[in-house]
Amino acid sequence: MKSKFRNWLSLEAEIDSKNRDIGFLMFLVDLTKAFLRGLLASLSSPVVPQAALDIFPNFYDFFGGEYNNI
Repeated sequence: MKSKFRNWLSLEAEIDSKNRDIGFLMFLVDLTKAFLRGLLASLSSPVVPQAALDIFPNFYDFFGGEYNNI
């Protein structure tokens, strides 16, 4: 009877260990996705600095942006 209980505890510990590993990997995946989302959001932001508009107004107009010289 003790050996079955020990085997069950051993199996339970192994499952817990694997669940922790999977949980950590999922955390890393979520962290990477959040980082990439933030990176892509900053790259595709419609807000363009004025200096970029001064240097490349025709380029910005070509891609559908509006250039308003204030």
